[in-house]
This record gives sequence, structure tokens and C-alpha cells, in this order.
Amino acid sequence: EISNSFWDIETSGLTTSYGGEGKTTAEIHTTDTFSDAGWDFAGETENGTEDIWWIPEGQDYPRLWWESGEQ
Repeated sequence: EISNSFWDIETSGLTTSYGGEGKTTAEIHTTDTFSDAGWDFAGETENGTEDIWWIPEGQDYPRLWWESGEQ
């Protein structure tokens, strides 16, 4: 079973999948989409303190924290 996983339905053109949840581009460029699913983002502690993810809010998809260059 796939959980807490998402894809961009607008970019992919797919509205269904065997797993995960389709989101609009705007939704998938928003921290809340992922933090509500339990993803551990830098700068928050509700989902953990390991700072695994970061996102250029409203501009791009989530990325691993080490990709930010701010370690």
C-alpha cells in the first residue's frame, strides 16, 4: 500500500494511479500538502526534527534538505 505520496495531475495528465494521491500543481508546490501527510520539513518540529525536506513555497516541488545548500 502506498501512503503519503503524491503526483502532479496537471503536469502528468493522469488523474488516477495505483497508489498515491493526485494533486494540482498549486497544491503540490505547497508545504501544507506534505506536512499534513507527516513529511518532516526543515524549520518545523510537528513531524519530526530531522529536517528531511524543504520546498521553494509556491514555486517548485519538495526537495531533500541537502539539496538546498543550507546545511
